[in-house]
Amino acid sequence: LVLFHSFTQEGVIRTYHIGAYLMENRAPFRILRYTRKPLWTADRHFTSQEAFHKQSQYFLGSTAPSSHKHHHAVVYPCGKVRRGDRWLVSCGINDITSGLLVMSTDEIEKAL
Repeated sequence: LVLFHSFTQEGVIRTYHIGAYLMENRAPFRILRYTRKPLWTADRHFTSQEAFHKQSQYFLGSTAPSSHKHHHAVVYPCGKVRRGDRWLVSCGINDITSGLLVMSTDEIEKAL
C-alpha cells in the first residue's frame, strides 16, 4: 500500500488530498488498484484557528512558502504503520504542523 498526495486548484488556491494505490510486490510492480476519490482532503481553515495564528505569522513574510501566502489547504502523508485493523498515518498539515490520521483497513479497501 502506497500513500501519495495530489492537489486540485481553483485560481491560485490549491487543495491537497491523500490517496492510495496497491501494487504488485514483485517487479515490474504494476499498480493493481488505486483510490478514485481522496481518502483525506486538507482543510485550510484548520490552521486559521487561534492556536496556529502565532506560528503562521512567522511564515507570512516575503520569503514565505507559497502555501502560506495563498492559504492553500495542504496535507501530505509522511509515514504509516498498520496496527491490527487500523492504519496510523503521520502527515504534514499546511506546512505549519503535523498530525496523525487513523484509517481502518476496511475503509481503505473499500476506496481502492
